[in-house]
Amino acid sequence: MQANTRRGFADARFAGEPASYTEDAGTPSRSSTRAAALRLRVRSWNDAQVSAPPTASELHGSARPGAPLRGVLSMLASVLLLTLSDALTKLLSTGYPPGQIICMRSLIVIGFVLVLSTPRRRWTGLRIRSPGAHFTRGVFACAGSFLFVLAISHVPLANAMSIGFAGPLLITALAGPMLGERIGWRRWCAVLVGFLGVLVILRPGAQGFHWAAMLLLAGTWFGSLRDIVTRRISATESSSSLLLTTNLSMVGFGLLSLLQGWNMPNPLDAVWLALCGVLIGAGHYLQIEAFHHAEAGTVVPFRYTALLWAMLMGWLVFGDVPDASMLGGASLVIASGLFILYRERRVGGAPRPPGGPRLRIPGYRWDDTQ
Repeated sequence: MQANTRRGFADARFAGEPASYTEDAGTPSRSSTRAAALRLRVRSWNDAQVSAPPTASELHGSARPGAPLRGVLSMLASVLLLTLSDALTKLLSTGYPPGQIICMRSLIVIGFVLVLSTPRRRWTGLRIRSPGAHFTRGVFACAGSFLFVLAISHVPLANAMSIGFAGPLLITALAGPMLGERIGWRRWCAVLVGFLGVLVILRPGAQGFHWAAMLLLAGTWFGSLRDIVTRRISATESSSSLLLTTNLSMVGFGLLSLLQGWNMPNPLDAVWLALCGVLIGAGHYLQIEAFHHAEAGTVVPFRYTALLWAMLMGWLVFGDVPDASMLGGASLVIASGLFILYRERRVGGAPRPPGGPRLRIPGYRWDDTQ
């Protein structure tokens, strides 16, 4: 029996080994849950699925002492590393084309995945079962990354981060018509409030409006489509295979920009480009670890600390000072995202009704029994 999926923030959640159940009681046996916990820990990187993990309380009946704290610390470290990579990307985007940046940092992430897969020869975690779905997800990921890198040089880092927080709102809005999930009126109201916050940040028609902010919003849209695909294929595809194929897609996409010409990086910029890839790989790994040690509801709110780091880095490195509209709009977006997370944990994520709308994913066969 597969572990229950906690909805929301689909691209950042990972599930482990499903617990076995006794036939007479319908509850996990003590030996099977211990074995499941051991298997979950051993395959923490390669075989984790992109959905919610069974927590220690689900496997043992009560959480291990210190496990939630370790999950929170892992999430905080992940957010810091990923925000640092965004700041480096913003620095590099003024001197190098987006395709070059995406390609070079993705090569580092691919090496990161392969290195982590080698020690125990966990190559089975890289198995691809739905090539078409991987390709579709890779296209969405490439589009989102390209728009982000293209726009980040023109928009303050904190503003870019705030617009990116609209991702969970878009996922919730898309999950109804594209996946057939039941979305209650409370979550729809939260989505509308969150989009109002995005408008406050963008300030369309105002003097402070910049066209690049619309590129960031479009990039967030593609990121949400990527996560919708992830939500559907996470039961059969491992996180390491998704990370590998996505970055392979980005390398291929980046190489296309060679036709427009690349700039030869100087030694210092080459270090920054390599460090950017290392930060992304380490950040995603720590995010997986966070969801292995604590429930989604415990660690997800700490993702919003990225805004604090973005404001600090924007001020220290780029001289950007957040204004009232950015702070007010970001508050609305964050509050909406937290409320949606609360409601999804409360209702448990209503299942898709049989025969409901289906997202057409090449290479993926739908199964109503999942």
